Amino acid sequence: MPCANNMLWRAFVLAIAIGVATAGPSQEETDNLVTELTSKNFEHLTQAATGATTGTWLVYFDLTNIPAITQSFTDAAPTLINDHNIVLGHVNCAANDDERYFCAKRFHALTHVKFGAQDRISLFHQGKEYAWSLYFHKSM
Repeated sequence: MPCANNMLWRAFVLAIAIGVATAGPSQEETDNLVTELTSKNFEHLTQAATGATTGTWLVYFDLTNIPAITQSFTDAAPTLINDHNIVLGHVNCAANDDERYFCAKRFHALTHVKFGAQDRISLFHQGKEYAWSLYFHKSM
C-alpha cells in the first residue's frame, strides 16, 4: 500500500484512539459529518466503481451494530475531515436483506456462520480501494 495511504490509515487509528480516550465531540457536532450510505445511494455519492470518486472516502461497512465502534468512527470524523479532507460514510449492512446482500456481494463484508461478523473499513482514494477487515468472533 502506498505511503500516503498508510498515513491516512494511521490518522484514522489515531483519531479513534483520541475519541475513545477523551469525551470526543458532542453528538450534535458529529451527526452530520458521517454520510449514511445505502445500496441505493452508494454509487451516486461516492462514484467508487467509475474511479472518478467525489473525493477521498473512508467508509465503514457495519455488520455488528456495536455502538462503541460506530461512535468511535463518528468521533474521528472532525479530525479526518478537517486535517485530511476525507469524506466519511457509514453503511448499515444489517439494516435489511438488500443491504446485507449489497455489502456481501460487492464488498465482501459478511457474517460467517461459524466465525462471526466481518465488518470492513474501506478507503476509496484516486480510483482505488484499500480495505481492512474487522473480525468479531462469536462466543463458542
